[in-house]
Amino acid sequence: MVDPAPGHTPLTRVGVDVGGTFTDAVVVRGDQVWTAKVPTTPHDQGEGVIRAVQAALTRAKLRADDITSVSHGMTVGTNALLERRGARACLVTTAGIEDVLQLRRQDRASLYRLDVQHAPPLIAADHVIGVRERLTPRGVEIALDDHEIARVVDAVVALRPQAVAIGLLYSYRDAGHEQALASAISAALHDVPVSASSDVLPEIREYERIATTALDAYLTPLLRDYLHGLAARAHSAGLPEPDIMQS
Repeated sequence: MVDPAPGHTPLTRVGVDVGGTFTDAVVVRGDQVWTAKVPTTPHDQGEGVIRAVQAALTRAKLRADDITSVSHGMTVGTNALLERRGARACLVTTAGIEDVLQLRRQDRASLYRLDVQHAPPLIAADHVIGVRERLTPRGVEIALDDHEIARVVDAVVALRPQAVAIGLLYSYRDAGHEQALASAISAALHDVPVSASSDVLPEIREYERIATTALDAYLTPLLRDYLHGLAARAHSAGLPEPDIMQS
């Protein structure tokens, strides 16, 4: 973003970063800079974000409607992953590879140790549903019919998940089966987010693709609620909706 030419009112930009102890805000207007630091609010980081912005604006003697943009860096998703606080998700995958998240690539951190323990998968084994379908790289081997779609939808609904991941073999080449399942599950569960591997990471290697999709499903509800709540708080405070820094 480029500031206006001399003689015009400079843009006023705000940056906010949430840390484990403090939340910092910086206001930049032309060549002037103001900062503020407030305690982080772990129960709802958005509360601390708005407080930090308001504290910085007070120091700068500016109003909320003077702000051009708000940029926000956060670790909400990272923290939830490290602390295992994500959603209760289920996985729909091709029958025969239901153990893909448990088996990984069958490698061990220490080759000659027999007792190496991996962290448990983000989606429990009893929340994995196998679907009778099979694509080969060259075409359909087992078609996905309406009866099978209905069976899978019923199985997913019975689990009452907070999020759903779908990862089928070779969907990076042909997403038809995944998208059919995603549409049917979304229609049945309405507000429950559905992550399809053909959307999240349409690349070769089923473990990496499905594990990434499982992570997306695991974190999406938490991030969605946080970002919606932050946008609502910003609106109530008269601030622009924050731009989120991605990595």
